[in-house]
Amino acid sequence: MEESEPMVELAGESSELDASEWWSSHFDFNLYNLERKGDKYYLKSPRFVKKRDSKAIREEDKSKAIWEEAKNLLPVIKAISKIRGLGGQSMKIGSEVRKEWGRPADVIVEGGRPHLFIFGELLSGRGRFWKEDGIIYFRGHETGRVVNEHDQIMQEFMRDFGNNIPDFALNIPQLEFLVQQARQLDSDLNLLEKCVDDPYVYETFSYFAGEPNWLNLWKTYEMIKYCVDRNLGHTFTREKCAIIDNGWAEELELVNFANSANYYLAQGDPRHSRAYYLNKERETEEKLNPAQKQSHRERKARREAANPPMSLPMAEELIIRIFRRWCRWRVTNMCLESYQHVIVTV
Repeated sequence: MEESEPMVELAGESSELDASEWWSSHFDFNLYNLERKGDKYYLKSPRFVKKRDSKAIREEDKSKAIWEEAKNLLPVIKAISKIRGLGGQSMKIGSEVRKEWGRPADVIVEGGRPHLFIFGELLSGRGRFWKEDGIIYFRGHETGRVVNEHDQIMQEFMRDFGNNIPDFALNIPQLEFLVQQARQLDSDLNLLEKCVDDPYVYETFSYFAGEPNWLNLWKTYEMIKYCVDRNLGHTFTREKCAIIDNGWAEELELVNFANSANYYLAQGDPRHSRAYYLNKERETEEKLNPAQKQSHRERKARREAANPPMSLPMAEELIIRIFRRWCRWRVTNMCLESYQHVIVTV
């Protein structure tokens, strides 16, 4: 009989835990999975098995070692839940470590691949989309009711959802495209599991997993910017900024994000105070003569009127998009580095 895997209790809001457990029941993920028993949710990971089987850890210390490993995994779990569009901000590690459990549920596959996909690119606060046996389904958060693409309720929702997003008309072909993106996303994350122990990657995931405030969004941006450019210069051109050159964001988006994150009147809790803003303006104007000061103030007023501060939700959406693209970039470079290592050592 196959030996059961150790598990650690995972607590948090039931909707977020349910969404992540739902994903785990349909995807075979390398780093971790969730299972539900009654009203409790449990975290499983091959890393827990390694702790259990380690000869370097005393038997009486293994439960604590597994629990500590779960705590270390938590920022990565929250980041991956967020990138998949499942929430995860409320998740925390419980105190229970189970040593005995049944065999894991079989993963539903079709042609060797899971056939149920959530749309990782579609962040809808009203519910969750997925595809099963070629049919697109939707479950609303408020009603819990499941409808498919042929139901009038689904068609009305798609029209309403599309009308409330500028330049975006939600329809079945677009949802099919999002299915492909979700499949690629999970494939990327599975490969990225090999480098989450890299302190730089781990810290980037930790900032991204934090509360969606300006400080965490800015730190996530800085980590990605330095990773791809090896500098934090604020020259937002294709030649100087790989985030723009790679097509992860537009120049104006990054300029607006940088200005908003540091503007004391930005929505939420910006990085700097009014004093910082006024001091920066004073330092700029000290270098100008009276005529130049007036011209500077007029240009600044026109610029601020034409580009109002980015809202916090818009900033979060931008960083989520950049983070997703960076994950794929990191996986690609990780595979390239591994290939080059093989070439060198052969």
